[in-house]
Amino acid sequence: MGACTQDNSENISEIRIPLPLGLILGSEGKGIRYGVDKHIDLRVRIPMQGSALSFNVAIACAIFCHEIAKSRINKTLLFCCYGIA
Repeated sequence: MGACTQDNSENISEIRIPLPLGLILGSEGKGIRYGVDKHIDLRVRIPMQGSALSFNVAIACAIFCHEIAKSRINKTLLFCCYGIA
């Protein structure tokens, strides 16, 4: 899963996050290098409001990690609920 600001990316809060995964974050100036970018199968973005085009990479990483953790918790809860029934 690669983090990007492009229009061809999907909103991180609206997708099913595949697990296990590798998260690729690019530099704040140039983004993800082409050699790496061509291997990414899922491009995601953080929805933003206002005039800023992107978050700094540390903030973006924290947001992505939060969304990934939420996804893992939801999967675990879903598994537990089905396991009980």
